[in-house]
Amino acid sequence: MKENYSMASISRMHGLGKNTIYRIFNENIHIPDRFYHLSSVISIDEFKATSDKGTYAFNIVDPITGKTLDIIEDRKASFLRNYFLRFPFHERKK
Repeated sequence: MKENYSMASISRMHGLGKNTIYRIFNENIHIPDRFYHLSSVISIDEFKATSDKGTYAFNIVDPITGKTLDIIEDRKASFLRNYFLRFPFHERKK
């Protein structure tokens, strides 16, 4: 995983299925959670996504810069609550 290869090309190189490569990757690679400071203004939108968590994902954008801050796997209130509660209270209060 030090080189820039797609999961499909890795599966072809090793004669394994893509799902096996995804499983090996998810079991052995830890990606730290991203932490962004919340802007005083955010735009939100949902879109149809292919995810194990849900049918629709949730997009958070800084409307001033136009940059996507994060994409949450599901639009359900429990996912959104857990996402925003990881920010300190003073960040959420903005």
